[in-house]
Amino acid sequence: MGKKIIIFLSAFLGLVLFLTPQPGNSQIRIGMSAAITGPASDTFLPTYEAFKCYFQKINDEGGIRGQKVEFIFEDDRGESARAMSIVKKFIDRKVALIINASTSATYAAILSEGKNAKIPVLFAGGVCPKEPYPPADPYVFCSTTFGVTYDSEFAIPFIKEMSKGEKVNLGFVATNIPISRTGVEVAEKLAKEAGMNIKEKMAIPLDTADYTPFASKIKEAGCNWVFSWAIWNTQIGVYEALYRLGWKGNYLCWAHIPAEYELNRLKTDNLFVFGGNALFSENLPAHQEIINVAKKCGATYPVTYMVEGWTAAIVLHEILKACPNPNDPPQLLSSMNKTSANMRELRGGPIEWSVSNHFRTNTYYKVYKWDSGKGKIVTVKEWSKVEVK
Repeated sequence: MGKKIIIFLSAFLGLVLFLTPQPGNSQIRIGMSAAITGPASDTFLPTYEAFKCYFQKINDEGGIRGQKVEFIFEDDRGESARAMSIVKKFIDRKVALIINASTSATYAAILSEGKNAKIPVLFAGGVCPKEPYPPADPYVFCSTTFGVTYDSEFAIPFIKEMSKGEKVNLGFVATNIPISRTGVEVAEKLAKEAGMNIKEKMAIPLDTADYTPFASKIKEAGCNWVFSWAIWNTQIGVYEALYRLGWKGNYLCWAHIPAEYELNRLKTDNLFVFGGNALFSENLPAHQEIINVAKKCGATYPVTYMVEGWTAAIVLHEILKACPNPNDPPQLLSSMNKTSANMRELRGGPIEWSVSNHFRTNTYYKVYKWDSGKGKIVTVKEWSKVEVK
């Protein structure tokens, strides 16, 4: 009987220690380096705002087991030197986690300094570097929806399905940067294996002001489908130029954060966007939550831009709830390696991480377009799963 009491008391004390904030750790400290200003701010500021709003709500509700989440937000402007200075500041401030929501120019500094300090690094909102993919680097994680190889593994079969037996004369549009060119090269290989005719492939300079010459080449080549995996300005710039030229084909591109806004603006029937986040046109309960929270915290960007950052914040929230002491990087890292975060219908399935995979077990895609007959955005294809290997 005495032994049973001792076992019970030990278990009870363990539970109390788990639920009670540790002495001296009244706040959970997280560092975020983001392109809040600068040329890329339209892409990354909404992610910063999503984290800020989400955790303001969590803190207002009492935090994580009584501990408030303290974010140290720093503006790196998408610049490498500023990112290096910022991450050193984070290390001095003893953050438990570093979040990057910025351009790839900042990645090397964040990765090298964070890993040397043995602090986990989460990429949220930008392109995932190679480190989170299997076999994963122990300290590097990514919640961003898009991933070059897996996106193409969905996109090419989708085009084939939509062509309904008609011969596909395909054009590819990339931005002239390494990650975009890689995405198109992967898609080109898959398209050839699927028996499609590759009629045009182009990598367009970042500073392009007039996309008409590129659109003219696509039209003259006789493309009836175009696939673009590029920055949004390239994707939408080429599409609008094709539309002005009277092109009658179909255009498929990645649903970057402005996609829903642009579908509503353009109201054209041959622009398809695919991605890993549910658009607000579906009016899910989670969308209404984002609208309410964003309004309360004074977000400056349209709420339709916030889902990428919001889903990353959900993942972090789940990690912090599961960790006995979130201020201890080794304990936080252990929790991150066992993550399974419910995305509340904002994505097609959970984000699941393991020791060997810090991207996700499966990635999910949905396709949308404008329907002129219905006068609204419609779902073209429901959630489809691609396994991450």
